[in-house]
Amino acid sequence: MLKYNTRSRRVWTTIIVVGLAGAFAVAGSYSAGASPKAAAGGTPIQQKIAAALQKPTKLVFWGWAPQTAPMVAAFEKQYPKVKVDYVDMEVDSSEYAKLDTAIKAGSGIPDVVQFDYSALPQFVLSQAVLNLSNYGVSSLANTYTKVAWSQVNLDGDIYGVPQDSGPLALFYNKTVFDKYGLTVPTTWAQYVADAKKLHQENSSEYMAADSGDPTVADSMIWQAGGKPFQFSGTSGTVNLSDPGTLKWASAYGQLLKQGLLYTNAPLYTPAWVTGIKNGTFASWITGGWGVGTLQYFAPTSSGDWRVAQVPQYTAGAHASAQQGGSSTSVMNASTNKLAAIGFAEWFSTNAKAISTWQTYGGFPSQRSVISSSAWLNNPLSYFGGEKVDQIFAASENDTLGGWQYLPYNVYANSVFSDSAGQAFEGKVSLAAGLKAWQKLIITYGNLEGFNVSS
Repeated sequence: MLKYNTRSRRVWTTIIVVGLAGAFAVAGSYSAGASPKAAAGGTPIQQKIAAALQKPTKLVFWGWAPQTAPMVAAFEKQYPKVKVDYVDMEVDSSEYAKLDTAIKAGSGIPDVVQFDYSALPQFVLSQAVLNLSNYGVSSLANTYTKVAWSQVNLDGDIYGVPQDSGPLALFYNKTVFDKYGLTVPTTWAQYVADAKKLHQENSSEYMAADSGDPTVADSMIWQAGGKPFQFSGTSGTVNLSDPGTLKWASAYGQLLKQGLLYTNAPLYTPAWVTGIKNGTFASWITGGWGVGTLQYFAPTSSGDWRVAQVPQYTAGAHASAQQGGSSTSVMNASTNKLAAIGFAEWFSTNAKAISTWQTYGGFPSQRSVISSSAWLNNPLSYFGGEKVDQIFAASENDTLGGWQYLPYNVYANSVFSDSAGQAFEGKVSLAAGLKAWQKLIITYGNLEGFNVSS
């Protein structure tokens, strides 16, 4: 059975304070697409990194993916003098809280950490993550897709090596769609119409399940062209009423208002798994890692599911976004920085490591992979022989630029359920819930030393 990387896209509920105004003074803007600074003396420093991997060294690595253990074993086989103490954080999603505690205590800090892209800026701001720009890592820019590289390129400096990404697509149950005569929606208006028709035909079935997931909200707002979080240094704005955000709130709000989404089955819970297996939930908009997720949780549904472009707001458009993805980053506190950088680079560039990552359901971020004929033209029997990677490659290329995550995104996600999440309980409109979320985000930011306005 295909093993599933459950932490490629994580839902964080732990409140974390990474630092106050003094620690945030190093912050810059976090807009996708910034140009990396040139590495100083790339070739000599890379030679030093290579030499460091030939010396007796111990590294501590915090990660979560099931494929990490065999990848670490392969690394140690290639570099037998380097021992990697891998700490699997899979069983406990409070990794960032634990990391923050270690940073504040000044002890127990790992050498290397796997960061969700959405959480990386928070630790960069507290100066906990090593700037890799002066270690030759900038030379890897063309190795990765534009969007993956932009996630580790913060204010023109490089703070990690991209590991995976999560281009959006629409997964839909063709068996259910055929049964009720539903069209594959190319626009959000069609998606809402399909959802209404399905629920009218069978009130126990829904177009999708969403219990109020902040990472879904982020990716949907991104895909709608929203740019609600704009920061430069310690100053920024949070506007969850910008045109793109309201565009998403209008379409998605219709689904919530009309009861067309199932809102009592959080992702990965037994209720969600059952609904995916038995066709109660007819579609799922998520990142490319969903290919592995469906095969893992619903193996008996092989042949039922297909993949299509995410619905558009304008017919004929090709706008996409991302949900999930991670980098391998080195911590400033590491006493073995060169070896740690070498490990981070190997983890994401070694051919065997890349293959292992994909085998276990991880979505690639390397240009060489997603442009290869073998990858693009690989038919997946689970999806009826469809060459789904072509859809995800297009989605990766169609991802809109200019998106920023909050520099305290972990906190923002933790209070989503208390604000915007109320719309999923039918207590407020989605637009009103987003305004409440905005208020919490702004208040928290100003209390933590930022200068945040709407």
